[in-house]
Amino acid sequence: MEVVEGDVGQPGLGLAPEVTQSLQKNLDLIINSSGLTDFNPDLRDALATNVDAAMYVTEFVRQSDRAGLLHLSTCYVAGARDGRVGETVRQNYAPAGVADFDGGKEYVCAARFREGG
Repeated sequence: MEVVEGDVGQPGLGLAPEVTQSLQKNLDLIINSSGLTDFNPDLRDALATNVDAAMYVTEFVRQSDRAGLLHLSTCYVAGARDGRVGETVRQNYAPAGVADFDGGKEYVCAARFREGG
């Protein structure tokens, strides 16, 4: 096990190119437990920490030869259940059941608003 200091809020996790190259060849697992637990955060902080950072980590793993990703959510993980809780990825899942929900469009709109546009 090796701890590597980086910044999940930056593309490429803020790592030097030689560190990135070595990790992407040899890395087995990234454990991502970063997240903002404020339930009423500033939109800029919420997007940077909970969305952008998760996308940067995911992209880093995708560019790795064999690395896996263990993402630990900071909220509403498994409720009162014990044991393993499986998950199924559902594209554009919307808990409120909004039929035309599109997570990508939602992100673009929020990012545009964050930038003042």
